[in-house]
Formats: sequence, C-alpha cells, structure tokens
Amino acid sequence: MVSTWFRSAGAKESVDAWTFTLKNPTGGFSDAEWRDFSALMALKPDQITTDEAPATALAWSKRLSD
Repeated sequence: MVSTWFRSAGAKESVDAWTFTLKNPTGGFSDAEWRDFSALMALKPDQITTDEAPATALAWSKRLSD
C-alpha cells in the first residue's frame, strides 16, 4: 500500500489517498491483504486507487458477506 497526502496552495484540508492492488484479482483478498485492507478502511481514507477496482469491490463484498 502507498499513502499520499495532497495539499494544494491555499487549501484548508489535505486529501488522504491510498493505492491498494490485489496480488490475485480473480482470487480476491488473501488473509493478509484482508487484514491490511480492513485496517485501511477503518481509517476512512478520502480515496483509494487500484488497478483492479471491480475485482477489489467484489472481493470486499464477498468478505463482508462471510
């Protein structure tokens, strides 16, 4: 995971942006990835980017329903 803070000139707030990409998009989250991603979501970041958005959303939904 990569964290980046953005602050534009004169901005009163910064943007907390993270990048998270599944190692195996078709297989969903590994247990370690699930722990990391769940911890990230608990921080309520402003933005998460990924190379596999549909796969990440599906993996998230599957884990939540377990």
